[in-house]
Amino acid sequence: MPQTLIIGIFVLGAVMLLLALVSGGFKIFGSELPGVAGRSGRIIAFAIGVVLVGFSLFHFRDEPPAPAKDSDHGSPPVLEAAKAQAANPGATQPAEDRPAPKPPPAQETLNDPAAVRVFGREGMDFGVPPRNTVEENVGTLTPLTIPGARTLSTGELVSALRNDRRLLLVDVLDAPHPGLPGARRYPGVGMPVPTTDLAELLEKDTGGNKAYPLVFYCQGPQCWESYNAALRARDAGYTNVYWYRGGLEAWAMASLPGS
Repeated sequence: MPQTLIIGIFVLGAVMLLLALVSGGFKIFGSELPGVAGRSGRIIAFAIGVVLVGFSLFHFRDEPPAPAKDSDHGSPPVLEAAKAQAANPGATQPAEDRPAPKPPPAQETLNDPAAVRVFGREGMDFGVPPRNTVEENVGTLTPLTIPGARTLSTGELVSALRNDRRLLLVDVLDAPHPGLPGARRYPGVGMPVPTTDLAELLEKDTGGNKAYPLVFYCQGPQCWESYNAALRARDAGYTNVYWYRGGLEAWAMASLPGS
């Protein structure tokens, strides 16, 4: 109900009460108003006045409050959400408020274009295509690349060792011989029929970390044993496998110290 109408009803009810309280005429704001002389008339006027005043007061009480300003609502919704999240860190944030997930770290690589340096025959292309299976004639010329692994030059291997890069350097040759500094000996793992369980040795030395950098080497570019071992490591699920094609031959031509 409009507020002006309620005020009018209230005023009318007040006038009726005023008329009921006087028995003769009276002046208000310069106007002569007649009184209610009879007792019954005063009672009726009083009753009407009470009803009208009560009606208007009742509707005054039920009048809806004025819309609150923004400041009446406390903190903005975004701030409230932030406070709620701080109070309950385990609560799930809305998708639009969640920070973007961090990208996974790039797999470390031992290849370094700035450190590439080859010695002897390790960079020669003999026209042998790379193959995806173990080579049985291990004493023949090798390809330049290997599927599922990366070729490492002498310069790159030296740089990684000098910079204390983490890697597992694996010598796969069987016969006793001077090897590379810090190399682990896995004799026979590169033969057509391996005499040692490569997967078991790698599990022990890497702690089961399939991304651990592995570097395999043997005699040189005319030796498939390290190539075969690298393929077997790849097939065992290792994802960071390197083949040092130059092997002992390139290492000696670079006049690097052995073990």
